[in-house]
Amino acid sequence: GRVGSEGRMGGTGPMGAPGQQGPMGHEGMWGARGVAGIAGTVGQIGFKGDTGHVGQYGADGLDIYGPRGRTGPAGHPGYEGKPGIPGPSGASGLEGAMGLAGGRGEKGHLGSPGHDGISGHAGPEGHAGKMGANGHDGPPGPPGPPGAAGASGVHGNSGAQGTAGGKRSAGSASGGGGGGQSGGNSGFGGVVAAVGNAVGAAIGKGLGPRSGGGGKGGGGGIGAAIGNAVGAVFGGGGGAYAAGAWPGGWCHPPDAVCKSLGIKDNMCGTCTKTATGFKLENTKAGLRWGAAGAAVDGKSFDDNYIGKGSMQARNICILAKYGNKPAALPESPTSNCAGSTKYGIPAQAHWYGNCRTGSKETACCSNAAMMVPGQDFGKFAVGNSCKSDKDTDSVLGSISCEFGSASLTAPWPVKACYPLDKSCTDLGVKDNLCGKCEKTAAGYRLVNHEAGLRFAGASFDDNNVGKGTVQARNICILSRYGNKGQVTRQP
Repeated sequence: GRVGSEGRMGGTGPMGAPGQQGPMGHEGMWGARGVAGIAGTVGQIGFKGDTGHVGQYGADGLDIYGPRGRTGPAGHPGYEGKPGIPGPSGASGLEGAMGLAGGRGEKGHLGSPGHDGISGHAGPEGHAGKMGANGHDGPPGPPGPPGAAGASGVHGNSGAQGTAGGKRSAGSASGGGGGGQSGGNSGFGGVVAAVGNAVGAAIGKGLGPRSGGGGKGGGGGIGAAIGNAVGAVFGGGGGAYAAGAWPGGWCHPPDAVCKSLGIKDNMCGTCTKTATGFKLENTKAGLRWGAAGAAVDGKSFDDNYIGKGSMQARNICILAKYGNKPAALPESPTSNCAGSTKYGIPAQAHWYGNCRTGSKETACCSNAAMMVPGQDFGKFAVGNSCKSDKDTDSVLGSISCEFGSASLTAPWPVKACYPLDKSCTDLGVKDNLCGKCEKTAAGYRLVNHEAGLRFAGASFDDNNVGKGTVQARNICILSRYGNKGQVTRQP
């Protein structure tokens, strides 16, 4: 038969249950590398890790040294240290050994003849007896020889001519008539001659070489001493330069040179003009000064702090130039003032000067501070302390003095040397180094544009003198406290 037509497709049957999972397939091959991605942001810093344990020491290395390295450059200089604190004052030095014996004295004058007696040993010199009553006038004696003419006095009249000598009584050999123009330097020649000769004639024993104001004739011994004292009070320095006990012996009277140099008190010394001032000198017995007169109650000066630039030397120069208790000091002594001790001759009582400049002993020590107008040198202590004692020192043989002035024509070191005035002392300046004193915000300044600052006749080094240098600081100490002064604060 014929084939029948295709039957219609039946409807979709219901879904069957899921089948079981098949086994995993094989891993596929890697695909091509992808394009690089965009870089991410930087991550935060991680926390600090724990400290690791200390490692063990390694084995010893070989003892092989490398070659020596080159020398390195010099290190920078260290900073300058601050000045040290001043040390305490040193102890007083030991007393020096006794000086050499002086030379043999000059031959004495021939004494008047005495009565013949039994030769015996010479006894010690007796004390002067009390003045005896005036004897009756003896018969007139033969005219005595004329007295020797005294030196011409400066600004004074010549002394009266000596009168004829009286006859010596038997055995007493007391002096007769007076000397000639004694005491001429003061203008009181006649008075001095008369008083001196009267004293000599009354109590002198033996014809003394000189008496009273210095003329020949008159009494010797105690008479000569009293005569010289009278001359010192009334005759401007006493008798002529002659042997005798301290302080009257070997005392130079003031002369025309002293007067021409404006010296008020020559202190028993010769006066010599120097290039910038004057010099007083007495190498036989030393310089001396006393309130009643150098030859009457004179004392020597301290042999400590007497060198160049010392305050004691400057004050002695003030005393010599202006006298005691001067009304004013027109010029001030400079740091060139210097004293020189004379050794080998007897030591003497002295004015106290063994203290530091700037100390509190201004009322009793001649080295503590510069004297002011009206100050009395005689108020200083005697000996080696403010309490005064019997200490003796070697004598002052000479003193060289120089006074500052602002003269631009004077030679160095006096040229344009300004004095220590009130503007300086108000600032506490002890030595202005010849400069003007100017106050600053923190202290003071010394200025001298004309000739420069100086000390003891010398300037200062122009090296290492800038701000903060040790030299500049030391110069400040010198001006504030003086040479060898007590330093209480550092610059």
